[in-house]
Amino acid sequence: MSRSVRGAGGGPRARGRAQCAGPGRLPSSHACHSLCAPPSGAPPHGAEVPLIDALTVALGVTALLLAAWCGFAAYRDQPTKDWHFIGMAVVALLAIVQLVIGVVRLAGGADPQQGVAIFVAYLIGSALAVPIAAFMSLTERTRWGSATVSAAAVVLAVLEVRLYDIWGGVGG
Repeated sequence: MSRSVRGAGGGPRARGRAQCAGPGRLPSSHACHSLCAPPSGAPPHGAEVPLIDALTVALGVTALLLAAWCGFAAYRDQPTKDWHFIGMAVVALLAIVQLVIGVVRLAGGADPQQGVAIFVAYLIGSALAVPIAAFMSLTERTRWGSATVSAAAVVLAVLEVRLYDIWGGVGG
């Protein structure tokens, strides 16, 4: 007796249909026929989600928010406060996560469009920009400490735009 595999349709032939990628079907990495093959121009099944793109946008936006917040404190003639350091910690944590994801993707064989060395250099620079400014703002307890953090956050946002370009734009 042979066992038949029952899939989405319930019959023995449902196995093939259940493996085909498409609306209402399970994803598959095989391409036994045109219904299972990925559409032309689409990345193959299993291709990495452009997480670094989403993280780059999130990091750029949070850096600009930090820049505005610390810039407003500098405008009001205030030094950086504890809340500013919490904001800097959040931005720095996002940058470290981006650094780790970038290194893991490089170790996995991904290749930035404009070269590995420049990509790693920008990743390291992005991870260090805000922590260095935080340290400098601790030594300068005037409005200029807040202005320094604000400027570093703008620099970080620009570094993120450049990282996006180095990686290869949309989709990595």
